[in-house]
Amino acid sequence: MIVGLVRHYPVDLPYPSKRLVSGDEAAAWFAAYDEAPIVPGRTELGGIAWERCVSSDQPRAVRTAELLFPAPERIETRAELREIALPAISGQRLRLPFLWWAVWARLTWKLDSAAREEMASAERRVQTVLDEVANRPERSVLIVSHGALMLRMKKELAKRGFQGPRFAYPRNGELYVFTL
Repeated sequence: MIVGLVRHYPVDLPYPSKRLVSGDEAAAWFAAYDEAPIVPGRTELGGIAWERCVSSDQPRAVRTAELLFPAPERIETRAELREIALPAISGQRLRLPFLWWAVWARLTWKLDSAAREEMASAERRVQTVLDEVANRPERSVLIVSHGALMLRMKKELAKRGFQGPRFAYPRNGELYVFTL
């Protein structure tokens, strides 16, 4: 069996131009990111005839999948493949450089109990999707999703005996092939 993972194409949304932003401004940017258009790119699909495509139901992933899969009408969208939700940062009066808010959110994933539950939920969502993929007759499945969730999928695929590339964080529009 072959599973291909692709992170959606880059989002066409510049970072905030202000040097310091509030938590509310950072949260508004992250919300806009979820709806922003993508910048289409080129993805080498490894010469594999992908039999099935499963995508996150978030617009940036769906649009990427439509550009990659030869039968866009057959793309299956799944809420389980959505990006892992960022911890709440709105309401913070503190003003920080924008990228510090992203770092804060990532650190909060490890420190906050609600955020840790979101991570556990993401693990269960990945397991559900991969169980379903494994129980279907198709032998080559392309999955279009998001960076943090792809890290969870990579880990779960390795647990299931799949061999694939090592990567610290997936690049937008790049194919990562895992074989069993």
